[in-house]
This record gives sequence, structure tokens and C-alpha cells, in this order.
Amino acid sequence: MPRILICNDLPRETKELSRVLTAEGYQVDISDSIKQTLHKVAFENYQVLIFGMDMGTAKGIETIAMINRIDKDLPIITITEQDSLERQREVRKEKIFYYLVRPIDKQEVVEVVREALLQRIKEH
Repeated sequence: MPRILICNDLPRETKELSRVLTAEGYQVDISDSIKQTLHKVAFENYQVLIFGMDMGTAKGIETIAMINRIDKDLPIITITEQDSLERQREVRKEKIFYYLVRPIDKQEVVEVVREALLQRIKEH
């Protein structure tokens, strides 16, 4: 069963994403801090990370760069409220798999997770 880690500081959104992805047959773990997310990525095996880029005071792109150093093949799906050219450039630089802008569409998330899992399988 594919494992997905959701790191997000919006509890309602996180709960809904977890519900939708669990219904699709995925094992979903939740992290509510950058530190916990880095630890989980380093010591557990996830196939996809869904990351709320606007989390807390930590800069999302810097955190993603750290995650990429831990597991360069982990597909990262970001969730953000900021849709700017600058943010899109940063996303491409860090090789993020997909960039979701709030409000997010549940069906889009399911489809993107499927695509990310296929990519992860191809790379391993």
C-alpha cells in the first residue's frame, strides 16, 4: 500500500486530504511541523509528500530543498495560496512534482497523486 505524508498547517484541509486519499486506498501519515516532516522523510519510506508551502514561519522552498537532499526522488506536491511567477520559478528550481493553488480540487489531488506514484515506480 503506497504511503503518503501530508505536511500542512491547516488542520481542516489536512483532514480532508487524508480522508480522500485513505478512501483511495493509500496509507496517509500526517505531520504538523517542518522538523517532524524532515525526520519522517529521513527515517520512513514514503512514496509521495504533500507539502503546504505556507507552513508556519519556515520558508517552504528552503524546506523542500532539505527534503530533496534527503530523498531526491520523492515526488513533492505543494499546496500554496500564492500563485506568482516568482513562486513558480522557485518550484521549478526545486523540481517539485506538482504545484496546487488553494482552494484545491479533491479530484485533482487524487489524479496528481496517481501520477506521482507512477513516476516514483519508474524511478525505482
